[in-house]
Amino acid sequence: PRPQSRFCVCRDVDVLAEYSQPVEMLVEGLLEKHSLTMLCGSWGTGKTNLLLAAGLSVSLGLPLAGRFRAKPGRVLFVGFEASPYQYAKQHRKLLNGLEVTTGRLDMVLARGEDLDNPATWSDFLNMVREGAYDVVLLDGLNALSRADENSNTEMDPIMHKLTDLAALGCTVVFTHHTGKPRLG
Repeated sequence: PRPQSRFCVCRDVDVLAEYSQPVEMLVEGLLEKHSLTMLCGSWGTGKTNLLLAAGLSVSLGLPLAGRFRAKPGRVLFVGFEASPYQYAKQHRKLLNGLEVTTGRLDMVLARGEDLDNPATWSDFLNMVREGAYDVVLLDGLNALSRADENSNTEMDPIMHKLTDLAALGCTVVFTHHTGKPRLG
């Protein structure tokens, strides 16, 4: 008799039938619930504004850009990168455009914090759990830790933490910069 293989061969139709569940969307066509999503682009391309706009859509239950339906939920925006003044300025512009005075989202402006530090991560995770947030928005990946954001090896621990955060039932969206443009 042949020893049993550790590999189970399945027909594709059986795999599709068993594992193809409908995806539940948080923002129709853009953000899947309980997922980890990266907004990536060059410096100054509007990643933070898009992050805030998505958060406002969910926290207010309004369509994103007037088009993409959003399910209402509790939102936490965490700004690691810019000054509180810069975040407030961007947020105020979006609120003015929506003609509202509050976005009903919670904000943590934690410039200089390092989520790679175990004590900081533990505090952060407890805050997210206690807040029962549906969405956690992180701006930006390069400020989440002292690691090189373009090094897979150095960012692995942070990415595992973000995946664990999504596994708590949160939709996690973070910004990431492409390399700075070289002049000349």
